[in-house]
Amino acid sequence: MSETLKHIVLILVPLAGLGLAIARAIYRSYLKLKVADFVRTVGTVVSNKERSDFEGPSYHPIVEYKVDGRKYSVEGSVGHGKPKQEGAPIAVIYDPHKPATSYVAEDYFFLSSALIGVGIVMLLMGLLTCYHLW
Repeated sequence: MSETLKHIVLILVPLAGLGLAIARAIYRSYLKLKVADFVRTVGTVVSNKERSDFEGPSYHPIVEYKVDGRKYSVEGSVGHGKPKQEGAPIAVIYDPHKPATSYVAEDYFFLSSALIGVGIVMLLMGLLTCYHLW
């Protein structure tokens, strides 16, 4: 690897990791603000919706929950390798002014959590590369 390329890698990889960590913090703050008035309740998995992509099938739970005696349902946004067990309790967050606007709680912050993981890995890779090359 040329010296110039080494220096570019030494600068860009840790900066990209740091950038992802910062982006995650900003995105998570936005997500928290978006659901600040939402209410948490426990719903029940009533079924699973199978979806397929290049990695194979994934299962998105369909969760039913009640607000003031009225039933609502929400589909999980994150797919799982195995279907969630029907009848299993699962946390849901919903808008008290529009109870049909809801999210499966464990899925809501998934992307922001993934961003921090990738960011930390990139930052560590960059720092280890710096240590190794110097």
